[in-house]
Amino acid sequence: MISFSVVTCVKNGARYLERSLQSTLKQAYPHKELIVVYGESTDNSLDIAQSFGKRLTLIRDPGLGISHAMNVGIAHAHGDVIAFLHSDDMFFPDTLAQVARAFEAHPEALWLYGRAAFMDAYDNVMDIHPALPFSFKKMLRYNYIYHQATFMKRTLFEQGFIFDETLKVRMDQDLWLRLGPTHAPLVVQETYCYHRIHGQSASFSQISKSNQEGWYLRAKYGNPQFKDRLDHHAWIVPKVICTTWAARLKSKIWHRLPPQLRWKALRTQES
Repeated sequence: MISFSVVTCVKNGARYLERSLQSTLKQAYPHKELIVVYGESTDNSLDIAQSFGKRLTLIRDPGLGISHAMNVGIAHAHGDVIAFLHSDDMFFPDTLAQVARAFEAHPEALWLYGRAAFMDAYDNVMDIHPALPFSFKKMLRYNYIYHQATFMKRTLFEQGFIFDETLKVRMDQDLWLRLGPTHAPLVVQETYCYHRIHGQSASFSQISKSNQEGWYLRAKYGNPQFKDRLDHHAWIVPKVICTTWAARLKSKIWHRLPPQLRWKALRTQES
């Protein structure tokens, strides 16, 4: 049977960490391991992770960024399939069994993704994002594949498809752009995870950096000449645009909006 390695990276993520870890450990599917990559934190994230004892593998990371932490998790994984679940997200109860069945039905597939349910800080489900067909052109515009709902066979990482550690937010989008043209994903219309949207999530707290990296990826994979111009000018134009947009996100009006409207605004800006 297919075995899974689930990698959870955490740094100052104590608020939701226990529930995230439980969502993996409570999966009825037996062939799984949970790897927690811990970055030095000021909260009790470490105590929570250690409370699970031998039910998980705990790795202490020097704190070189989320991309590095995920790559560390890959290096310690033993499963046939590797997944990444952040410390504020959760799997649906039968996710691993569903994914195993999908891979068994399509043995040629090296990676797959499904739907993600968006949840706010108070466990209210706001929306369910469909699993859209893979399109390189669309992926250049925005990342519509959620890594929490994505599962990859370890052979891909052994071929060198790891996360770019120079990227701090869009490392998953970069990986999809490298993978997609040569390894078509299996798209499954099943909801695999809850993706939590809150004030400390990267979707909100690193908007400026996310948009800078979005510009960079469009240049890198879309128009090399444009990339040269961006490198030469040190991303001056994107920085101005992204800083302005980040300021708007932090305004009092923004924070008074319902979570559903905030998310739709983000998606509109992204596309």
